[in-house]
Amino acid sequence: MSRSRWGLVLGSVVLVALLASAAGSPSSSRRSATAAPFQITHLVLPLYVKQNGPRGTRKVYWQGQPTFPVTVHEHGICPESVNCGPRNAVGWGTPPAATTFTTSLNPLVNTGLYHCEGNLTSNYVIGVEIWLTDAKGHRTPAVRDFWVCKTH
Repeated sequence: MSRSRWGLVLGSVVLVALLASAAGSPSSSRRSATAAPFQITHLVLPLYVKQNGPRGTRKVYWQGQPTFPVTVHEHGICPESVNCGPRNAVGWGTPPAATTFTTSLNPLVNTGLYHCEGNLTSNYVIGVEIWLTDAKGHRTPAVRDFWVCKTH
């Protein structure tokens, strides 16, 4: 084979290898964005709720590609001296409360959700654990936060 033919063959092999490589790894213009995981990104709770006063609102911000409806699950924990209902072995309220949202809202908002009633004389802290599940059963990691029942 002549030298020019070897150059042509070698050039063709390199071109085929480059094309195959480009087909195996998409160019930046064809690359699809990796979907963000389904998770809670931010939780907004009232810092204080006045005993026997107005109720507080919860906002759950999320990311990902959930299939709606999406359900917000929450259970709380409060001091032993306060009646917050039945508890599991580690103290969390049972069963978890659940609110289902049928449309894709971000944040998922519950107005007038948090309240404390009674005649206690000392403030107390209520802990909450919140997670989401979608229509296909995908579940976010739980997020924990707290709010204070302000008694005076």
